[in-house]
Amino acid sequence: MRDGGDILIVDDQPANLEVLSQLLAREGYRVRAVTSGERALEAARLRPPDCMLLDIAMPGMDGIATCEAFRKDPCLVRVPIIFLTAFDDPGHKVLAFKAGGRDYISKPFQVEEVLARVGAHVDLAMMHVERARALESRFRALVENSSDGIALTDSSGMLTYVSPSGKRMLGLDALLFSTNVTTSWHPEDAPAMRENREWMLRHPGESLTSECRIRDAKGEWRWLEIVSTNLLNDPAVNGVINNFRDVTERRRTLDDLRASESRFRALTDSGVAGIAIAEPRGIVEANEAFLAMVGYTREDLLNGALSPAALTPPELLRANDAALEEVRARGFATPWETDYVKKDGSRVPCLVGVSAIDASRTIYFVIDLSQRKQIESALERSENQLRQAQKMEAVGRLAGGVAHDFNNLLSVILSYSSIAVETLRPEDPLRGDLEEIVIAGGRAAELTTQLLAFSRQQVLQPTVIDLNDAISNMGKMLERLLGEDVELRTVLAPGLSAVLADRGQTEQIIMNLAVNARDAMANGGKLTIETTNIDLDESYVQRHLGAKPGRHVMLAVSDSGAGMDKATQAQIFDPFFTTKEVGKGTGLGLATVLGIVQQSGGSIDVYSEPGLGTTFKVFFPVCEQSVEPAVDVVPAKGGREGETILLVEDEAKVRVLVQSILTRRRYRVLAAASPTEALALSAGFDGKIHLLLTDVVMPGMNGRQLAEEVRKTRADLQVLYMSGYTANVVLERGIASGSAFVQKPITPDTLSRAVRSALDLGP
Repeated sequence: MRDGGDILIVDDQPANLEVLSQLLAREGYRVRAVTSGERALEAARLRPPDCMLLDIAMPGMDGIATCEAFRKDPCLVRVPIIFLTAFDDPGHKVLAFKAGGRDYISKPFQVEEVLARVGAHVDLAMMHVERARALESRFRALVENSSDGIALTDSSGMLTYVSPSGKRMLGLDALLFSTNVTTSWHPEDAPAMRENREWMLRHPGESLTSECRIRDAKGEWRWLEIVSTNLLNDPAVNGVINNFRDVTERRRTLDDLRASESRFRALTDSGVAGIAIAEPRGIVEANEAFLAMVGYTREDLLNGALSPAALTPPELLRANDAALEEVRARGFATPWETDYVKKDGSRVPCLVGVSAIDASRTIYFVIDLSQRKQIESALERSENQLRQAQKMEAVGRLAGGVAHDFNNLLSVILSYSSIAVETLRPEDPLRGDLEEIVIAGGRAAELTTQLLAFSRQQVLQPTVIDLNDAISNMGKMLERLLGEDVELRTVLAPGLSAVLADRGQTEQIIMNLAVNARDAMANGGKLTIETTNIDLDESYVQRHLGAKPGRHVMLAVSDSGAGMDKATQAQIFDPFFTTKEVGKGTGLGLATVLGIVQQSGGSIDVYSEPGLGTTFKVFFPVCEQSVEPAVDVVPAKGGREGETILLVEDEAKVRVLVQSILTRRRYRVLAAASPTEALALSAGFDGKIHLLLTDVVMPGMNGRQLAEEVRKTRADLQVLYMSGYTANVVLERGIASGSAFVQKPITPDTLSRAVRSALDLGP
């Protein structure tokens, strides 16, 4: 037989109610029985039960809805609910537990099981009640013995409780519950207290610290520091808790603080740091350094336009709030870095420190970090630039190492296959195979060129060009390249300044950017090519790696394609990085563009967002010289009667190849395997030698040194250099960038044009 415990049974079947009521009553429980969920709520609100047995299938409010209603009621949320139902499927069990049920028993039930489970839940509920009573007793002892006063008010300000220490503090012998705290404030303090109270009432769960004067039992005004916490929404409290202490003595020190204000003013006006004083309503004082830092005037300050929270960007408010919590806990906060939003909307990076002045005021010390951030950013850019340079240097060494031998091999492959194609009839079955070899060799040559370009080791032939003309001349080719589903639009600025660049490589930049744009618009779109004159200032240069200040011509290529995220943008200029499928890209296109741009003294920037397209901006320094007319490609003409060429090439296969090509073009060729042999041939030849065609890098003597020696006896000799090495290697041998030069791999046409062009420059 149990002693006590209130049980509420809910079932629409009277027979079930009678059986369960008798069963539980015999065990000593106090039993109430109702036939619907609505009546269960009414009965429980009159007196919450220690446990409830609840059926699911009931007319009106069923068991699941009843359980949910109990869980939403603050007074009934802790009532343990046992579902007792004929439903035995997992679905109903899941619904029951989701609704807040503590247990589930299926009908028909075992009497012993019901009694055991009810007993367990009742015991647990009664244990919680005993603990709550013990806790309430301890809290009451703490409140009644606290040195601070504690008062409870309702939403209108009426006192409902004052602790004994609070009564002693104010000299009150008894509490008059008709007292309203709003009538006890000093008239001078009343406006601020009403404002603080209204703010606190609008923010449930929030606390607010304030100070005001209250008249004590002797009629004297006492300064109280009050921490008010709005717990009106807490059913256990249903009021505003006010913790207060007598700070009259502390307030008397304010006169001393005012006396030192002039000294503090001198400090704040020094301009070393921004200083601001804040109250709950915002910043109430600030020095000129702080106002200048955030771009506000003193009039803005007096109008209440400034507060730490309003100056802080939303994503950084959490750090500001954490600092204030630290101030409340120990009187100061560890300095932290944040941004302040200036009046014009821009941001200024700051180092902020906060300390408490008193219960309601804090002082902020703010240092502008803009200069330091600029230095750090410049250092980071320099480090990135160094890493990129080191990476490019390593790849460049690799490219330069293979370029010579690779270009010699390609010269042989391309030239002999081209010669073979020329000798075969169009219908010859071998002609198609040889043409494929030529195409493959050409692609290999392009790959070598790209390797040299992105590592900035390509030999450029810069001329003064007009980008508008270059783009206009490429119009038809670009339209064919882009296809019918991509609209090409050009916006070419009138009066565009000239630039000094390699015309062919500049066209290569446009082609590569156009191809990338086309590939980013799988379903078609719009490609815009734009030019304009622009001045790059120091601010832009500081934010963009590799840029230089001054007048530039901007070439912008924009697409309406898929765009790129930040992670992809960070890698797009890296050699061999590609987002294309395997076999559809080498990853050298943008690396080549970057290499050509940098080798031309320019810079490149990219802006892109996923789904919003991409814009590449290339900046070329302005050239003050006049634009040079485009030179038509020299036809691959042969030699004229009596024209003699002294050929010097240490690679036998290339020497034989070049000699064969030139001989076929009706030139007389004196072939030498070394500089020493070349000097001997020159000395022993009685006729005129019109051209020295020499490799640059050879054992014993390089091409420039050989040319100087030969010209001692043949002053009118023209010189054409050729090499498979990179630009750095060529320049290191003293070959000026303006010298006649042909880059390997060669073909019969490229060699013939270069030779004819060099000969036509004769005296």
